[in-house]
Amino acid sequence: MTTKFSNSQTIVQRQQYKAIKLGAVPVDLVNKALGRTLVEGRAKLSALAHQHIAQDHPTDYALVMRALRSVLDAPDYVGHDGFDIPNFYFVRAVSDGAGQAHVLVAIAISPSADGCYRVRSAYSISPATVANRLGANPPRLHRV
Repeated sequence: MTTKFSNSQTIVQRQQYKAIKLGAVPVDLVNKALGRTLVEGRAKLSALAHQHIAQDHPTDYALVMRALRSVLDAPDYVGHDGFDIPNFYFVRAVSDGAGQAHVLVAIAISPSADGCYRVRSAYSISPATVANRLGANPPRLHRV
């Protein structure tokens, strides 16, 4: 009985966070900056990834959700953490009410069977992190 309740509770929590279709991924920016050959596709935030952002990055959640589409529509940077990592990411400077913050949106490098690129995570990063990734050798972040 406890297992059933636990399973029901998980289902309720997942339903609280909705999947969101986000629009076209600017693959031309990724291909140019990272030397990839990604095919056109749309981004999607699954209910599970939405839950991950809310629960694992709670202090960033409101900012990230407000900025999610603008990060994809007009990123300031595109990056990756090495070609063995199955994600790339977009970063955009956004106003957080107290100044500027940078929102990072990590996306799976390969589209799923339905042709969508899955948002894996999203959170804020500091200006120092942006500077470190730009200055890494090789750079992990590229201005677009």
